[in-house]
Amino acid sequence: MDFGVFLDDVVRTYDNGAEFSYHDLISIDTGIPIYFAYPYHSWERGTNENTNGLALQYVPKGIAHDILTESDIQTIEDKLNHRPRKRIEKGEADSIVSWHPDRLARNSVDGGQIVYLLDIGKLVSLKFPSHWFENAPQGKFTLSMAFVQSKYYVDSLSENTKRGLRQKVN
Repeated sequence: MDFGVFLDDVVRTYDNGAEFSYHDLISIDTGIPIYFAYPYHSWERGTNENTNGLALQYVPKGIAHDILTESDIQTIEDKLNHRPRKRIEKGEADSIVSWHPDRLARNSVDGGQIVYLLDIGKLVSLKFPSHWFENAPQGKFTLSMAFVQSKYYVDSLSENTKRGLRQKVN
Protein backbone atom coordinates (compact mmCIF):
# COMPACT_ATOMS: atom_id res chain seq x y z
CA MET A 1 0.00 0.00 0.00
CA ASP A 2 1.27 3.48 -0.86
CA PHE A 3 0.99 5.44 2.40
CA GLY A 4 2.17 8.58 0.60
CA VAL A 5 -1.31 9.01 -0.86
CA PHE A 6 -2.70 9.58 2.64
CA LEU A 7 0.31 11.20 4.27
CA ASP A 8 1.50 13.85 1.82
CA ASP A 9 2.44 16.42 4.46
CA VAL A 10 3.43 14.09 7.29
CA VAL A 11 6.93 14.31 8.69
CA ARG A 12 8.18 12.50 11.77
CA THR A 13 10.85 13.82 14.10
CA TYR A 14 12.32 11.34 16.55
CA ASP A 15 14.93 11.38 19.26
CA ASN A 16 18.23 9.60 18.76
CA GLY A 17 17.41 6.34 20.54
CA ALA A 18 18.53 2.92 19.30
CA GLU A 19 14.88 1.97 18.76
CA PHE A 20 14.99 3.98 15.52
CA SER A 21 18.00 2.25 14.01
CA TYR A 22 15.84 1.01 11.13
CA HIS A 23 14.43 4.46 10.37
CA ASP A 24 15.52 4.26 6.74
CA LEU A 25 13.42 1.12 6.15
CA ILE A 26 10.43 2.63 7.93
CA SER A 27 10.72 5.75 5.79
CA ILE A 28 10.91 3.70 2.58
CA ASP A 29 7.98 1.46 3.57
CA THR A 30 5.68 4.31 4.62
CA GLY A 31 6.90 7.10 2.35
CA ILE A 32 7.15 9.37 5.40
CA PRO A 33 10.35 11.40 5.78
CA ILE A 34 11.98 10.85 9.16
CA TYR A 35 14.22 13.41 10.80
CA PHE A 36 16.06 13.35 14.09
CA ALA A 37 16.12 16.11 16.66
CA TYR A 38 19.41 17.53 17.78
CA PRO A 39 20.65 16.08 21.08
CA TYR A 40 19.29 18.03 24.07
CA HIS A 41 16.77 19.89 21.86
CA SER A 42 13.60 18.42 23.40
CA TRP A 43 11.50 21.35 22.09
CA GLU A 44 11.94 19.87 18.60
CA ARG A 45 9.74 16.98 19.78
CA GLY A 46 7.21 18.84 21.93
CA THR A 47 4.25 16.45 21.76
CA ASN A 48 6.51 13.45 22.28
CA GLU A 49 8.17 15.01 25.34
CA ASN A 50 4.85 16.13 26.81
CA THR A 51 3.31 12.67 26.39
CA ASN A 52 6.39 11.02 27.88
CA GLY A 53 6.21 13.33 30.88
CA LEU A 54 2.54 12.55 31.42
CA ALA A 55 3.16 8.79 31.12
CA LEU A 56 6.01 9.00 33.66
CA GLN A 57 3.43 10.06 36.27
CA TYR A 58 2.06 6.52 36.06
CA VAL A 59 5.09 4.46 35.01
CA PRO A 60 8.29 5.89 36.55
CA LYS A 61 11.65 5.42 34.90
CA GLY A 62 13.22 2.11 35.76
CA ILE A 63 9.95 0.18 35.77
CA ALA A 64 10.01 -2.66 33.25
CA HIS A 65 7.18 -2.11 30.77
CA ASP A 66 6.69 -5.82 30.21
CA ILE A 67 5.18 -6.15 33.71
CA LEU A 68 2.27 -3.87 32.75
CA THR A 69 -0.96 -5.69 32.03
CA GLU A 70 -3.53 -4.66 29.43
CA SER A 71 -5.65 -3.43 32.31
CA ASP A 72 -2.77 -1.25 33.62
CA ILE A 73 -2.25 0.26 30.18
CA GLN A 74 -5.99 0.89 29.74
CA THR A 75 -6.15 2.62 33.14
CA ILE A 76 -3.23 4.90 32.22
CA GLU A 77 -4.77 5.61 28.82
CA ASP A 78 -8.11 6.49 30.41
CA LYS A 79 -6.46 8.85 32.91
CA LEU A 80 -4.49 10.63 30.16
CA ASN A 81 -7.57 10.94 27.95
CA HIS A 82 -9.70 12.45 30.71
CA ARG A 83 -7.57 15.47 31.31
CA PRO A 84 -8.99 18.99 31.75
CA ARG A 85 -10.79 19.53 28.42
CA LYS A 86 -12.64 16.23 28.75
CA ARG A 87 -13.76 17.26 32.23
CA ILE A 88 -15.06 20.56 30.86
CA GLU A 89 -16.93 18.78 28.08
CA LYS A 90 -18.60 16.56 30.71
CA GLY A 91 -19.57 19.59 32.81
CA GLU A 92 -17.24 18.68 35.69
CA ALA A 93 -15.37 22.00 35.42
CA ASP A 94 -16.14 25.33 33.77
CA SER A 95 -12.90 27.37 33.98
CA ILE A 96 -9.26 27.19 32.94
CA VAL A 97 -6.26 28.90 34.48
CA SER A 98 -3.27 28.96 32.15
CA TRP A 99 0.02 30.80 31.86
CA HIS A 100 -0.71 31.98 28.30
CA PRO A 101 -3.41 31.29 25.69
CA ASP A 102 -0.87 29.48 23.51
CA ARG A 103 -0.69 26.74 26.16
CA LEU A 104 -4.31 25.82 25.40
CA ALA A 105 -4.11 25.41 21.64
CA ARG A 106 -1.17 24.60 19.41
CA ASN A 107 -3.36 23.72 16.42
CA SER A 108 -6.56 24.98 14.84
CA VAL A 109 -8.70 22.12 16.16
CA ASP A 110 -7.79 22.77 19.82
CA GLY A 111 -8.41 26.50 19.43
CA GLY A 112 -11.75 25.87 17.78
CA GLN A 113 -12.79 23.50 20.57
CA ILE A 114 -11.98 26.09 23.25
CA VAL A 115 -14.02 28.79 21.46
CA TYR A 116 -16.86 26.31 20.88
CA LEU A 117 -16.93 25.38 24.58
CA LEU A 118 -17.17 29.10 25.35
CA ASP A 119 -19.98 29.52 22.81
CA ILE A 120 -22.12 26.71 24.25
CA GLY A 121 -21.49 27.79 27.85
CA LYS A 122 -19.59 24.72 29.06
CA LEU A 123 -16.51 26.88 29.51
CA VAL A 124 -17.30 30.05 31.45
CA SER A 125 -13.97 31.68 32.20
CA LEU A 126 -10.31 31.67 31.26
CA LYS A 127 -7.65 33.28 33.46
CA PHE A 128 -4.15 34.24 32.33
CA PRO A 129 -1.60 36.28 34.30
CA SER A 130 -0.45 38.11 31.18
CA HIS A 131 -3.62 38.37 29.04
CA TRP A 132 -7.06 39.79 29.56
CA PHE A 133 -10.03 37.63 28.55
CA GLU A 134 -13.74 38.29 28.77
CA ASN A 135 -16.32 35.79 27.52
CA ALA A 136 -17.71 38.23 24.98
CA PRO A 137 -17.26 38.60 21.20
CA GLN A 138 -14.19 40.85 21.56
CA GLY A 139 -12.61 38.48 24.10
CA LYS A 140 -13.20 35.44 21.86
CA PHE A 141 -11.74 37.33 18.90
CA THR A 142 -8.62 38.21 20.91
CA LEU A 143 -8.34 34.62 22.12
CA SER A 144 -8.66 33.31 18.55
CA MET A 145 -5.88 35.63 17.43
CA ALA A 146 -3.63 34.31 20.22
CA PHE A 147 -4.39 30.77 18.99
CA VAL A 148 -3.53 31.77 15.40
CA GLN A 149 -0.23 33.27 16.56
CA SER A 150 0.54 30.06 18.44
CA LYS A 151 -0.21 27.97 15.34
CA TYR A 152 2.03 30.24 13.26
CA TYR A 153 4.84 29.86 15.83
CA VAL A 154 4.55 26.04 15.88
CA ASP A 155 4.43 25.83 12.07
CA SER A 156 7.44 28.13 11.72
CA LEU A 157 9.39 26.16 14.31
CA SER A 158 8.61 22.94 12.44
CA GLU A 159 9.67 24.45 9.09
CA ASN A 160 12.87 25.87 10.55
CA THR A 161 13.67 22.53 12.19
CA LYS A 162 13.17 20.67 8.91
CA ARG A 163 15.25 23.25 7.03
CA GLY A 164 18.05 23.00 9.60
CA LEU A 165 18.05 19.21 9.46
CA ARG A 166 18.18 19.26 5.65
CA GLN A 167 21.15 21.64 5.77
CA LYS A 168 22.86 19.43 8.34
CA VAL A 169 22.49 16.41 6.02
CA ASN A 170 23.84 18.25 2.96
